[in-house]
Amino acid sequence: MSKPASRKPSVRAVVFDIGGVMTRLNPPTEFFDTAAIELVIPAIENLDAGEIDPESFIRHVAEISGKPAALIARAFDEWIGEPYDGLEPLIDDLHAAGVTTACLSNTNARHWQRLAGDADALPPIDPHLPLDRLHYRFTSFELGRRKPLHDIYHHAAALLALPASSILFFDDTEHNVHAARDAGWLAERIDPDAETAPQMRDHLSRHGVLSI
Repeated sequence: MSKPASRKPSVRAVVFDIGGVMTRLNPPTEFFDTAAIELVIPAIENLDAGEIDPESFIRHVAEISGKPAALIARAFDEWIGEPYDGLEPLIDDLHAAGVTTACLSNTNARHWQRLAGDADALPPIDPHLPLDRLHYRFTSFELGRRKPLHDIYHHAAALLALPASSILFFDDTEHNVHAARDAGWLAERIDPDAETAPQMRDHLSRHGVLSI
């Protein structure tokens, strides 16, 4: 486990995107041609913003694709891939350094149930990621806002009760990283095709938060 370095006082919180940063993604692109993708994207945005429920989204995609709803539902669940290695030690090191941790994800109620777990489901769903170890968990469908719109970053900073300039954000999408920077956050892009924890440790070292 790495030891905390002397930390720049500007970095007081580290916020993780989920897909492509904490867990791999397997988007079901094989179901769609170019025209269908154009029809699905607005529905994904509505789903992430909590404006439609996952079941309505699945029925809509089934109609667009001509595939059975059961097949779409299975592919929708399999969109969440395997977690990246090294997340729990990284979170532990951040907490040992006195850093607040959070996630900020464009996601929906069905995926969140799988990611965070649901002890009340029948049968119970075990958590896919150690999200319970984070101090805060921000999701687009609960906030009614989605990345890369600036208001989700302003809202999350207000909930963290921290200046925007004290928040370091990791995301796999350039648009989201640039939007976070426009909102005053520190932000770094993570390559989802490589192991993500080492990349984040490199950035944290450069920002003076942790030693590698």
